Amino acid sequence: MLIYTGGYQLISACYRMEIHAQMASFVKLQPADKAISHLSFKTNKGKIQDDSFVWREENREFTYQGYMYDIISMVKTDTSIVIKCYFDKNETELEQNLVQLEQQQHNPNSGAKMAFHKLVTSVFLPSDKLVLLNKIEFKASVFTTYQEALLFRNSDISLPPPDRKVC
Repeated sequence: MLIYTGGYQLISACYRMEIHAQMASFVKLQPADKAISHLSFKTNKGKIQDDSFVWREENREFTYQGYMYDIISMVKTDTSIVIKCYFDKNETELEQNLVQLEQQQHNPNSGAKMAFHKLVTSVFLPSDKLVLLNKIEFKASVFTTYQEALLFRNSDISLPPPDRKVC
């Protein structure tokens, strides 16, 4: 119940931290130019004049037209800014899943369970295996070809024996 009523925010925050770490490593390696985007924006007094542009972390990460980007470098002039960046597919998907979940939770006739399920599968299933399953219950066979480590591992929980016999 805790996860259903608000724990998805905790799950998404942890997953977002993992995505940030992965993307930071990716940006440091700076692979081939084909993965790099160059976006140009008009500015006025240093502020970008595009309503679909939102800073997430100033000079590091932003959202443009609903997609997340991580900045490699920026070139500023008096009237424009050119940003060299990577499209952050994983964080974009996470953000879209959260928006969908929020919308469906406020609609009593919607399938909020399915939206929550989609969010959880985006965290725990490999990105090439993301599918929206029809049921929330998983079968063990879903994870047989698992290639990525789970983000949240729990060790076995062992309860101590009771202090006295209960008859």
